[in-house]
Amino acid sequence: MKTQSGKDAREEKIEKALLIGLGLLAFLVVLSVVYWEERVFYADAAFQIFSVIDSQKLAIQVQRFGAAIVQFPALLLVKSSAPLDLILKVYSLSFTVYPLLLAVFIWKWLNSSRLALLVVLFFGLTQVHTFFWIQSELIQGCMYSILTIAIVIKQPKPNWWLLLLWQLLTILVIYAHPLSVTLFLFMWAWFAYEKRAAIDWRYYSLLGTMMLVLLYKYAIAELGAYDANAVGMFAGFRGRFTNLFSLPSTVFFFKRLLSTYYLLPVVLAVNLVFLFKHKRWWNIALMLSGTFAWLVLILTTYHYSSDQMYLESYYLPLGIFIGLPLVDKVIGVGQTWIWITFVTVVSCFRIGQIIEINDKYSERLSWIKEQVTLAEKSPYRRFYLLKSDAPAYHSNLDWAVPYETMLISSLKKPSNTRSIYIIPSEEQVDAVINLEGGIPSPIGFHPFNSLNDQYFIVPEEKGPIRNLYEGK
Repeated sequence: MKTQSGKDAREEKIEKALLIGLGLLAFLVVLSVVYWEERVFYADAAFQIFSVIDSQKLAIQVQRFGAAIVQFPALLLVKSSAPLDLILKVYSLSFTVYPLLLAVFIWKWLNSSRLALLVVLFFGLTQVHTFFWIQSELIQGCMYSILTIAIVIKQPKPNWWLLLLWQLLTILVIYAHPLSVTLFLFMWAWFAYEKRAAIDWRYYSLLGTMMLVLLYKYAIAELGAYDANAVGMFAGFRGRFTNLFSLPSTVFFFKRLLSTYYLLPVVLAVNLVFLFKHKRWWNIALMLSGTFAWLVLILTTYHYSSDQMYLESYYLPLGIFIGLPLVDKVIGVGQTWIWITFVTVVSCFRIGQIIEINDKYSERLSWIKEQVTLAEKSPYRRFYLLKSDAPAYHSNLDWAVPYETMLISSLKKPSNTRSIYIIPSEEQVDAVINLEGGIPSPIGFHPFNSLNDQYFIVPEEKGPIRNLYEGK
């Protein structure tokens, strides 16, 4: 049924709900400015933006080229000799601005309000801790997957130039993150059925491209240490699968489902009721099998982990497995106010949970700033602390403290740069403190004369690295 504007009536309802969702993404942009320090001076983000500034190049890790989208704005500012605080704020912003722009692009230029709303629900249904732990390439891989599918279904029988773009975007999805392929295949299968009357061999060619690239990446090219370790984590899958519901990762997941991610089972239930009522058996089978397969993959691979901050990046894709059926089949059916209310409630929950959890991250930031202030009272530049002297929260991220402290101390002026190394035990002290000629960290060594002295100035410092608390 068409409205006076010529649009499908359901489509108009979806667009009204989408406007509320875009408001959520816009509010996340605002929060990324308010909490920019908690986001940037934290773990991987601190390391990667330090690497961008110091090397004046993109810091692409383990061939995950999709990360360029969030690093490129900061790199442009570095090349322009912008102030450090501006670079860091823009870096924080880039992680929230691009999903907002992507959703608007998919809606306005690709004419898919449903997939634009899927971008909203990807963040809206689950994101809490990953608002602060921003450096997950899987999120970027999911966004590239949604974009690629939106471009494909807009014109399912493309000319040769557009077909080439399809293939290039598919390759980008593969190299954004190894697991983003799974999300892409789920959406591909969904629309292979829904658009079966409109597609031809060109749609199926994406599978061929994907298989060839995956064959090259994992069977021909040399795997990096990180990806090789990830592949090795599949060892013992059978045994873990048979004990799936007793694994620590599974127990923690269901606890968190009730305490934090309760919107997921609610949306899943709504989908099931609607799809059963309308006898959408294929949609039910694909949604349930995709969701279950993803959970099995994540919970058996990271069976040992109880770190909610880290694992949440793997919970986020559930927003696609559960969100796609919702936006494609359910939202827009019935009264408009129902869906406006739904997206409003999702938005309120998301904003509220992020603000509530901020204390956990601001406490760690405050402690690190206190240590930097103490270091600034000394004429020396390199310090260490024992792990036993550091707070227990986020202790698995001590490797990033040298980068976090260099960034924080250099905000005042480049010549103020200080670094603090957290040493795990007394037995390892001698191996660290006698390193000379640069700034050490658990994952690298940065010679004094190689630092980008526009932002980090550390004079040649003789002698061992000093204990921050002992002043020697």
